[in-house]
Order: sequence, then C-alpha cells, then structure tokens
Amino acid sequence: GISDATNDWTLEQGADACPFAFGNSSADRIGCVDTDGDNYSDPTPDWRAADGADAYPEDPTRWILEPEEEGALFASSNVLIGGGVGLVVVLALIGLIMRGRRPKADDSTWQVPPNVGMPDFNAQPAAAVQPGYAAPVAMPDFGAQPAAAVAQPAYAAPVAPVAQPDPAREYYNSLIAQGYPHEDAVRYTQQYFAQFHG
Repeated sequence: GISDATNDWTLEQGADACPFAFGNSSADRIGCVDTDGDNYSDPTPDWRAADGADAYPEDPTRWILEPEEEGALFASSNVLIGGGVGLVVVLALIGLIMRGRRPKADDSTWQVPPNVGMPDFNAQPAAAVQPGYAAPVAMPDFGAQPAAAVAQPAYAAPVAPVAQPDPAREYYNSLIAQGYPHEDAVRYTQQYFAQFHG
C-alpha cells in the first residue's frame, strides 16, 4: 500500500523504505516492519537504533535508546563513598587538632582541700523556748537502745499430703457422664492411660 521509491518520489518524500517487506512504521522509515506497533521500525543490518530504528522493538512504550543507568549509578555511588570517607578523615583530623590545642590542666587547680572535720552536732546550744510554745524535747539516743528480740516463728506441725486427682479416673468419669457404657469407657480410657483397670 506504499509506493516504491523512484527518482521523482524519494524516501524523504514518503516512499516505501522496505519495498520487500510488509510493515506499517511511519516515524523513522515508511513501510517497514514494526513489531510492537509504536510506529518506529525494527532495526535491520543497514538501519540501527543509532540511525533512528526502534531500540526496543518488543516494548511499545520505548523506542529511543536510553543511556546505561548502571554506569551512572556506579559512578554516583563512587562519589558518595569517596565523599563519606573524605568527611570522616576531615572530622578525625579536626578532632586531633582540637585535642592537641586543649590547654593542660594546672595541677594547682586540682589540689585536694585539707581534711575538714565534721561539726559536733551534740555540742549545739539548746534552742531558746519561745513564749507560748513547749520546750523542745531532746531526741532519744537510738544507738543506746537495746536490740529488739526477734520473734521466732512458731513450729507448725507437718501437713498431711493432699490426695492428687487421678486423671485416668476423671477421664473415665467424664465418659460415663456423657452416656458411654462402662465397657466402652474403660476401653477408651485405657487408650490414653494403659494402667487404668476400671
């Protein structure tokens, strides 16, 4: 459905660029095979993506060759890693410089003061009694108090052990309560408690 190129009707004017193959491309070449239907012709040995052919002949959403992102990502990660290492080195150098410039502590400022005795609070003068108030009462000397006798707990007689419930008997009784005959209840109980004899 597209006329072949002639001297009067060239490819630039809209002649069929692929006269030996049926196609419906129209964006780069007219009349060539377009597999994904995006109007860009599939690449051929004489017409590649660099010339304008579809760089992604199976993807109708892309046709222009995109740059490799892995290389750009690798380059940007190298820059980030290098920048991070450089920042750590700079911070370490600043720390060392600041540590070297810190003034040394003067030994005289850290001298321990001479021993100072604690005041004798027992030697304090008695408080003056104000009119209308009772005289202060001296606090008792708790150090002179006799030690309180510690009461010993009364001896308790041993408690007789409490009988523990028998799980096999309880299981058997529950089966009887559900309406099972004695023989069936014994048989079912012995499946879980082999020592049970009814």
